[in-house]
Amino acid sequence: MMRIAFTVPGPVVPWQRASSVGTRRFTSTRQRGYQASVRMHALAARPRGPWLPSKAQRYRVDVEAYLPDERRRDLDNIAKTILDALNGVLYLDDSQITTLLVATHVDRERPRVEVHVVELERVEVPPRPRKSRAARVTCRPRAQKSAAAGEAS
Repeated sequence: MMRIAFTVPGPVVPWQRASSVGTRRFTSTRQRGYQASVRMHALAARPRGPWLPSKAQRYRVDVEAYLPDERRRDLDNIAKTILDALNGVLYLDDSQITTLLVATHVDRERPRVEVHVVELERVEVPPRPRKSRAARVTCRPRAQKSAAAGEAS
């Protein structure tokens, strides 16, 4: 089971909406630089050797952000920056993450982000048996009242 832990020094750069000009979208230089730093630290922490990813694999990610001040920040934007940066580095896509913990703390002396990624045990779930199409049809046409019964009333 893979367990990777690494620290990204410096204050976190939360995800920001991409600006757009016409139909083109641009991610800020600051955000791209921070994500490159996250990828670099993750690659340094990843074990050497071949990396054989699987779409079936699931992960738990813990993100602890130590902020330089007490300003309000959205936890989801902090997580999104980190998770997007790790796509293709520690997992194929962040949709493979089934458990996510995000916490913030204040550390004025040493702002940083500590990330822990754990590969979860694979649990094979047997597929549900499929019913044949004929077995799913349960509706029957209504019986039509005879015209004589309607006139007798």
